[in-house]
This record gives sequence, C-alpha cells and structure tokens, in this order.
Amino acid sequence: MEAARPYIKFGGRVENASRFPFVLELAVRTSIYGRPGGCYIEIQREVFTSSVSGTISFPPKVSPPPLMSAHADDVSRALKVLHNSKKPLIVIGKGLMF
Repeated sequence: MEAARPYIKFGGRVENASRFPFVLELAVRTSIYGRPGGCYIEIQREVFTSSVSGTISFPPKVSPPPLMSAHADDVSRALKVLHNSKKPLIVIGKGLMF
C-alpha cells in the first residue's frame, strides 16, 4: 500500500471479513467526492478463507457527491457586480494564500 500511496486518494486495509463492506463504502465515497481519484484496498489472505460469525452490517448506499458548482443565481449576481465595478480585481486559484 505504501508504494501506491502517492498515486491514490484513499488506501484501506481489510483485516476482518465483517469490516469489508465499511472499507468498500469508504473507498467508493472517497473516490467520487471532490476531485475523483483511485483507491486501493488491501485484503489480508485470511479474510478470503475466514467465516463471519453473526451478521454483517452493510452501510447505506453511497449518496451522490455534493454539487461542486455555484448556483446560477449567485453567478449572475457576481457577474452583475463585476460588470458595474470600475476597477475589479479578480484573484483566482492559490493567489490568496500568504
């Protein structure tokens, strides 16, 4: 997993078969929220041959990722403000970091 860490968004390890649904849900949610990215799940050999006593709890289905764009009304309002300004200053990206 350490070799893959620079290239993945999430890395998880399943050491117990009952935890597999939780780790899988976390990997899927992490991969689609924000900037999409790959995930790596390491499954211990013993998990494949083990049995689970009791019940396995499954997390709810991953909800759609949150909306990452501005609302159309907010964009229109911002454009009007920029259009009516005399000397606008627009700083984009990491330019605001000091």
